[in-house]
Amino acid sequence: KGYTFMDWSADVPGTMPAKNLIIAAVWVANSYSIRFMPNGGNGTMSTMIATYDADTELTECSFKRTGYTFTGWSLSSKGPVSFNDGSNVGNLATGASGDDIVVLYAIWSANTYVVKFNSNDGKGVVESRTFTYDSDESLPEGLFTKVGHTLTGWAIEPLGESVRADGAKADNLSTHDLVELFAVWVVNTYRIQFLNTGDSVIEDIVATYGSEIIRPDHPVYKGHTFTGWDTTIPETMPANGLKIKATWSVNSYTVSFVGCELDSMEVKFGNGLGLVEPTRIGYDFNGWKEDVPDTMPDMDLKFTATWVACKVHVRFHGFDDLELAVDYDSNYGDLPEANRSGYDFRGWYAEESLSTPITGDVKVTNPSDHMLYGHFVKIWTLSLHSDDPEPGSVTGSGGFDEGTLVSFKATANDGFAFIRWTDGDISSERTLRLDSYVELVAVFS
Repeated sequence: KGYTFMDWSADVPGTMPAKNLIIAAVWVANSYSIRFMPNGGNGTMSTMIATYDADTELTECSFKRTGYTFTGWSLSSKGPVSFNDGSNVGNLATGASGDDIVVLYAIWSANTYVVKFNSNDGKGVVESRTFTYDSDESLPEGLFTKVGHTLTGWAIEPLGESVRADGAKADNLSTHDLVELFAVWVVNTYRIQFLNTGDSVIEDIVATYGSEIIRPDHPVYKGHTFTGWDTTIPETMPANGLKIKATWSVNSYTVSFVGCELDSMEVKFGNGLGLVEPTRIGYDFNGWKEDVPDTMPDMDLKFTATWVACKVHVRFHGFDDLELAVDYDSNYGDLPEANRSGYDFRGWYAEESLSTPITGDVKVTNPSDHMLYGHFVKIWTLSLHSDDPEPGSVTGSGGFDEGTLVSFKATANDGFAFIRWTDGDISSERTLRLDSYVELVAVFS
């Protein structure tokens, strides 16, 4: 094993000689090749020739593999390490046909490296961490905080661009050295919404943290007066944004009335008006001239009352068959005549005391059904005669109101003299208060 037969140490005779012979076999140690495989590394190494039963010092490894350290050689690509770098080896193969090549595989150990995390103006303290080259290890996520910013990744310089995202795989940041990573911050964008009643948006401001906030103009809301905002408006965009609501006071508007005695009133926008039906002596309310809304609008209102005059039934005292229907506040119009035997009708009056005369052009001022009173005067007749027309005459006869002081006289003709009246009175000229029928005869001589 490990050798090749070359010959015998002496010639071998054709026949057995007459003496003992010692003939030794002559062997030559086989040679075999040692090949080196980088097994993930880079570079080339020359094949070595080794002799069986002779120590051979392995050529030092010249392969390189980024992020790894060479740990030795193995007869298998997966290890374990069988020989150290530069070791003396022997009899790795017999050198016989089919066993004349030995392949040694470089075995590598992944390096470790330390990562130091710098908050780069953020907040938080984090210890350094160790990572293994080519591992699936990820960088820790959300290590630091910074108001109004989001940590998006890591840079190798304070102002550098991101080389790894936050929480991404470490992915061979170094082959073996200490690495300092600086947090990369992106300014967050926030929203301030200015809201009206019902959360409808008056204005929507989207800006980055710390940006100047321009206050919106005062909003307008129908029927209301703007009184401010429920939250103080910041000078710059805060972290997390804001929702700011407008505050309002409800306006009141004036409701006034024409054509009635209702007082003006103040009603808040959106409230029911609650109008009271007005009253007016002698009239029935006939509604408002203007349309009345269900709720108070954002303006003053004026309503004009409309009226329908009441019908007033007028009766006439002592005359049940007489009746008149007239509109209140209109003229009485054509008043009926009344007849009463022995009396003279002198018109109608509002009271039984006959204080207020009522004629057709007088307005109806009593809104209730009412009675008119007739003014009737008793007429008495003064009948004067002469006992003889020749001696003289009389004047003053007629019909007169009861109680009237009537003047009358008797006049004698020439050559005659008045003597007396038939009631015995001798005055030719006299007065008489008439309260009954009177008939007198003048007597002449």
